[in-house]
This record gives sequence, C-alpha cells and structure tokens, in this order.
Amino acid sequence: MSRARVLVAMVISLGLCSIGCNWIKGLGVLFAPRQIQKAEFQLTHQRLAILIEAARPGQSNPVFAEALHAELARMFADNGISTNVVPLRELLAVRRDNPDYSRWSLQKIGRAVNADQVLYVRLENLRIRLTSEHPLVEPAVALRMKVIGTSEAAETARLWPGREERRGREISHARAARMANNREGIDAEAVALAKEVAYYVAMPFYDVDLEENPPRIP
Repeated sequence: MSRARVLVAMVISLGLCSIGCNWIKGLGVLFAPRQIQKAEFQLTHQRLAILIEAARPGQSNPVFAEALHAELARMFADNGISTNVVPLRELLAVRRDNPDYSRWSLQKIGRAVNADQVLYVRLENLRIRLTSEHPLVEPAVALRMKVIGTSEAAETARLWPGREERRGREISHARAARMANNREGIDAEAVALAKEVAYYVAMPFYDVDLEENPPRIP
C-alpha cells in the first residue's frame, strides 16, 4: 500500500474513533446517575415559624418578606417537606401586639406562635433600586439564616448550621438591572428576587437535583 493510501486510512480511522468516542461519551452522560445533593438538615414535622427580618430598619420590605415566606412554604410542600409552616399573619400579630417584641429571643417568638422550630432569615442587605429618585432597579440581597429549636435549652437552641458557621449560613443573590418607572414595577422586582433567592434558602432542607437550573423569573 502506498504512503498516501496509508495516510488516508489513518485519517479515516482517527475520524471514526473520534465520532465513536464522542458518541460513547454522550451515552455515558445520558445514562449517568443524576447528581443529587442530600438534605443537610431535616425540618420539624410540627409547626415551623419562618421569621424574616431586616438588619437595617430602612431596608424593611414587606412585599419582599411576604413573597419569600410564601415561596418557601410552597417549595417545602412541593419537595416533600412535611412541615407545618406558621401563617405569616400570626407572626405579624405577635409583633404588633407586643410593644417589647424587639427584645424577644427567637425562642420566645417561636413559642408565642406554638412553633417547634424557627427558621430565622436575617436580611443583612436588601436593595431593590439604587436610589429613590432613579428608575433603574438592581435587585440584590445578602442574608444569613439558621434554625432554632424552641424547646431546647438556650445554649443548645441552635440546631443548624454547625458552630463553624458562627453567624449562620450566608446566601447572596442578585438580578440583572432594568428599568421600573412605577411602584408596580418595583414591587414586581422585589417579588421576583424573593422567589429566586427562596431556592437557595430552601436547598439545605431537601434533596436537590443539581442538574436542574435554579429558577429565573423573567
């Protein structure tokens, strides 16, 4: 066989190998077991209070807080977490009816609504728009969260995360900047941010398929 024919045969062989190898690799990806991230902590089957508070009074946003509370309750139900979420109105009533509420411990707040655990979400920094005068919104949130037991002794009340995360689990999330010229548009962005970050807040409490994309609200 001539040298030219040998070279052509080698090229064809390498090409077929490349196609075959890629095809086999594709099959491997297709039939590989899904990547499941196991739950870190099991929430109570009894009443769970989801307490959302802003670290800075000027950043308190009821629209965001209500949307986050509702989305977490929905996600827990949809993902088989059989916890009984305390209605938000009960937590708001406790805050409204007790002038010394700001001095209450998380355990006391939880016991006031007969909760077995408190999922505490502290909004360290919440921003919906850059300034009150500018129509550009750039939603972003940074938060810390932890789970507190209401019946444990104070020194052992923190159930999750571990002590190595002294201030709680840190989570941050942001949406792309866009224009919003009215209150409805601004509130819609607050709701969208809450629904997107709820995915990351809920993740530690159920088995998550890592091949599924996190939710993105248009």
